[in-house]
Order: sequence, then structure tokens, then C-alpha cells
Amino acid sequence: MPARITLLILAGAFLVSRAFVLGDLSPDAGDVDLYAKYGLERRQAALEEVPFYELHRAQRAAAGDVPAEQQIEYPPLAVAWLSVPAYLLPLPALGHGAHLFRARYELLYRAMMALVDAAIFMILILRGARAFSLSIYIVGGVLLAPLLYTRLDLLAGLLCLYTAIRGHSRAGLIALCAAIGFKLIPFVLLPIFVLQYPGRKRAVMLEAAFYLLLCFAPFVVLDGIEVFGFVWFHAAREAQLESWPALLSLWFGDPQVVARFGAHHVENSGAIAAVFSVVMLVAVTVFSYLTKRTADLPIVFIFFLSLSLSLSKVLSPQFMLLLLPLIPLAPPRISLLYLAAAAVTTAIFPYLYQTHLLRAGAGPDALGFALLFARNSMLVAIAALAYKPVCR
Repeated sequence: MPARITLLILAGAFLVSRAFVLGDLSPDAGDVDLYAKYGLERRQAALEEVPFYELHRAQRAAAGDVPAEQQIEYPPLAVAWLSVPAYLLPLPALGHGAHLFRARYELLYRAMMALVDAAIFMILILRGARAFSLSIYIVGGVLLAPLLYTRLDLLAGLLCLYTAIRGHSRAGLIALCAAIGFKLIPFVLLPIFVLQYPGRKRAVMLEAAFYLLLCFAPFVVLDGIEVFGFVWFHAAREAQLESWPALLSLWFGDPQVVARFGAHHVENSGAIAAVFSVVMLVAVTVFSYLTKRTADLPIVFIFFLSLSLSLSKVLSPQFMLLLLPLIPLAPPRISLLYLAAAAVTTAIFPYLYQTHLLRAGAGPDALGFALLFARNSMLVAIAALAYKPVCR
């Protein structure tokens, strides 16, 4: 079949699949309520001429949250992105205005993420991705449909993809620093990016520090040091229900699952969560020095992201979106394994989460354990498959 016709067929498949995603045929799995809340609070703070973070903290304190939970969950660049739909909408009126504002916010936010999704597909095409690779991206988006346009992580994934394609260039470094400005996880990619960078490493580190400063400094000037509250928020979290440390805590103990920090965590799992965090930092450091300086950035990024996610104390389902834009550039074995992990992730959340994982705080049953073990093991396997072409 001629390449042009194949490309047209794949473009049509992409549009049809994303129409399905926009149709929102699955249970509510997004964080749109939280995003709309942030956006509305940002607008209210501007109108009332009070600090945004102070307003948010006061509202969370009134709801009974502990100080760490009162912090904004995301870095300030992410909050700015989440506030865009709120500034494009009229403020909600009394009565049913809040419900209407939320519905309109979701429409705009989904449209923004659809543009991000389309940009990723276009970048893959322009890079010369083969039909198989484009198909992987299309299918992966469908398998993660409940999350694709209702979470933030695809945007950070786009920036990681752009960095991986541009390579060791100033544009790539800026994109990676911007990704860190949206989500903390891409920070694990910065050490290896600097170590692989040709030329003087110290100059590159200083340049990276400057770009990271640009991601935060304007917000510090606007809102003060509280913009770094997200670090406290995440440091205080225990093991999130879907992570390896949570599984081990539940398997070898009898703790309860509690709702904290906008998610479900295993109670009294702070010690094992801290151990896994230290192991992750050590592993990223060691493998950064073991990585071949000639290894391709896409597979390097896949290795370090999958390794870090496997060792993280938080393994929320939306983290799979960070890998999605990079996976089409991986070998077929890794791509197909990722699709299997994506399918299990969506089965876990939102479809079986309440009935087989959460179970009113009792924790996973046998099926829930099996699904979590399978998905998490597949992430480990992705890292293992990526190890050989990446490390010496």
C-alpha cells in the first residue's frame, strides 16, 4: 500500500479513536474537579486581591485537612495551565452555577488536551514514525481513554518526547525543564540528559538551573515561597495503593487503606515508602553513570521513567501517560508490553477500583492483587527490556 494512503488511513483512525475518547464513555476517572477548583480559586484570589495559596490553604484547613494536605499538589507552571479554562469562562452564578462552570471547564480542558494529543501524533509523523509506531500510539490512547484528556500528564509526556527527538540541544533542554515545571517525575531524566550532553557538563548544568529558575521565579514573585508547597505535599505522602511499597505493606501486614492527599494510601507505610524513595534515587544515580553515552534518548527516557515509576511510592494510573508519547519510538516488544500494561491499568482504574481494590478501605482482594502485580511487573519488564540498549 502506498505510504500516503497508509498515512491517511492512520490519520482517520486517530480522529475516530479520539472521538471515542472525547465521548467519555467510561466512568469518571479524571481530576477535572480538582483542576476546576484550582482555576476558580486562582480567579477568586485575583478578584479579592488575596494570595492564591493562602486562599487555598484556608479553604482546605476549613475542610479539616492537615497542613501538608493543604498545599497545592502541582508545581506552579501546572497550576497556570490548569487555570487557563477558568479564565476563559464567566464566574459561576449562585444556585446551579458551580455545576455549569465545572461542565464548561471540562469541555475546555478536554479540548486543550486534545490539542496536546494531536501535537504528539503530528510530531511522530514528522519524525518519520512507521505505521506500526503510529498504530501503537493510537491504540495506547484508546486503552487509556478514561485518563487521556482528563489528567495533566500527557502534556509533560509531550515535552519529554520533544526533548528526546531534539536530542542534546538547547531546545531539548528547555523542553525538559518545562516538563519538570509541570510534573516532578521528569526530573529523573535531567541527570542522564546532562551526562550525555556533548561538551562541558558544568555549563549545561548551569543552563539547566537557569531554565528551571525561569519555570519558578515568576510565580515566586507573584505568590511567594508557598509555590514550593507541592514538595511538602508529596514528601508527606505514604505509599499509594497501586505502588509496589503499598503492595508489600498489604501483603506482609494488615494495614488499612485510607483516603489522604486526594488519593488512597496504605496506612503506616511511610517507612517502606521512604526506603523505596531512597532506592529510586540511588538507582537513577547509578544507572545514569552506567548509561552508554551513545544510547538513543527515546529509549533512555523510557528506561529511566519506567524504572522510576516502578520504584516510586506513588504509582497513579495517569503516570502511564508520561510514557505514552515515547513508546512508539521503542522496539516492538516494549511497545506491545506497554499496551498490555495500559489495558490492565484501565481495568484497575476506574473499572475495578472500588469493587476489587479499595473495597471500602479493606484493600485489594485476590483479583485486585493479581492485576496490580501484573501491571507493576510489566513496568519492571519494560525497564529490563530497555536496559540492554541503554546501559553498558
